[in-house]
Amino acid sequence: MLLIQLAKLSLLLESGGGGLAYKLTRILKPQKLLYLKNYPTKNYIYPSLYLLTSKILSKLPFCSKLARLVKTHKDDLDTALEQDMRRDKIISICEHENIDVLIDSYWESLLKKTQKKLFTIKCIHGHFELLYHSNMKNYDTLVLLTYHEYEQWNKHLKYIKVIPNFAKDPKTISTYESKNLIFVGRLTQQKGILRLLEAFSKTKQGFHLTLVGDGEQKEELQNFITQNSLNASITGYTQNTGYYYKNSSIFVMTSFFEGLPMVLLEALSYGLPIIAYDVPTGPRDCIEDSKNGFLIKNGDEASLIKAIDKLSSYIALRRAFGARSKEIFLERFEESKILKLWLELLGA
Repeated sequence: MLLIQLAKLSLLLESGGGGLAYKLTRILKPQKLLYLKNYPTKNYIYPSLYLLTSKILSKLPFCSKLARLVKTHKDDLDTALEQDMRRDKIISICEHENIDVLIDSYWESLLKKTQKKLFTIKCIHGHFELLYHSNMKNYDTLVLLTYHEYEQWNKHLKYIKVIPNFAKDPKTISTYESKNLIFVGRLTQQKGILRLLEAFSKTKQGFHLTLVGDGEQKEELQNFITQNSLNASITGYTQNTGYYYKNSSIFVMTSFFEGLPMVLLEALSYGLPIIAYDVPTGPRDCIEDSKNGFLIKNGDEASLIKAIDKLSSYIALRRAFGARSKEIFLERFEESKILKLWLELLGA
């Protein structure tokens, strides 16, 4: 029986890790799953470790029984704040629980040496300059989210697979008739939302800009909207993002850097035209410039404004771009295709 450990489940299931864990375990039906949530700061350590048996896989990762199961190793990991201590604890737990496969997507590289009895996979959720570490050579396989930097990683590491994030097909698309431009994500500096608002303030503003999300910049962004009398609003956090995708006509992203954000895949799945800055990494894998959206040179505000105004003005163009977005989603990011790649890697 294949036993799997999966890392990095966000508290609000914002990343692809939660969905991946759920889908893989439902397909493989492992006897035991160790799901590690491992963050660098003390405030984000709990809950550290989930031990799940096949009896509760159908409820993963939302099962109330987790509160009891986590106690087995939780205390050991919560007190191991230093990276070396945490690594040793995790390896010890893998040995104790007879784990066969370790899938590590923590932002630091866990392993300082190769593991003879453990098949180890390192998942990369960012670009080379940000995340490369010599410890990565100690993993059996490196999994990248995008092809954008494959050649650069391949110069330093031998065993590399490109397995993107995935999303479920909602079986519906936008009508492209609503005059709504949408951004979905955390309201943080990394997402570059202030520069989006600055650019939006210079457009014709025939559309309304909806920011779907919450975060540390919410008050600052709301003040900017109010002070500049923008035709824009902030919804706050919601689990029903599908409603906003379906009722919007354009998706826009102005992040400073990304991995392969789920929101881009979700926008594609709803057939939305996408406008984004060409940053590492993600937008280039989702946007065919002038075919399903506009890929803008990072920081080129004038081109961003032009792209927003152009798509806002022509519904026929939105429909054509949206049709290609849906095709790209089904070709590259639909869940069954991506799960097949994981199953091949795991030998299932």
